[in-house]
Amino acid sequence: SVTLEVKGSFFYPTEQAWETYEPVGFKGKTDLVLPSGTLVEKKFIEELRKFVNKEIFSREQYLKAEIEKNRNDPGLRNKLGVLYARYGMEAEAISEFNKILSGEDYLPALINIGHIHFLKNNVDTALAYYERALKKDSDNPKVLLYLVTANHKVGRYDIAEKMYKKLKKIDPALAGEFSYLDVKSKSTDRAAGADSFNDVITWEEE
Repeated sequence: SVTLEVKGSFFYPTEQAWETYEPVGFKGKTDLVLPSGTLVEKKFIEELRKFVNKEIFSREQYLKAEIEKNRNDPGLRNKLGVLYARYGMEAEAISEFNKILSGEDYLPALINIGHIHFLKNNVDTALAYYERALKKDSDNPKVLLYLVTANHKVGRYDIAEKMYKKLKKIDPALAGEFSYLDVKSKSTDRAAGADSFNDVITWEEE
């Protein structure tokens, strides 16, 4: 057996220590009842929501006050929606974006609500919002990238190819970063690249 001494303290291997100090265990019958998985999940979500509310409270209240002061400015309301989205409060984020879109097709809100649906794997719904965004700004490279990726993910490669060609013409550098989305590419990593889209989403605050 090996005993390690560090500055006057001794550390014993567990098996050796058990020769002197027996492992502690339960004696007799035990009536331990573990909570159900559903209850644990519910309590976890409750505690997580409390944490999130505490984290965003000051910023949330500031934005709400500014929105009230500035007559529902879409840029400020969009910032509030992004705040909710970043903390996983999807319902609250969608509500804020929809308040904007009920009055106008505000580009950042269209993109952001599209992102939420994409992350929820509602790709067709996400595509509808990205297409509306493209109508607002037909040469927006980010919108083109999102359309390429979403169409790629649902197997609409003809549309993805068309959008990628346009992206390559408008912003060659951005297209180059996502060359695995080029339908004509022989890269075997295209499918994996499309699935990693979640990691490159950028929330639009302006």
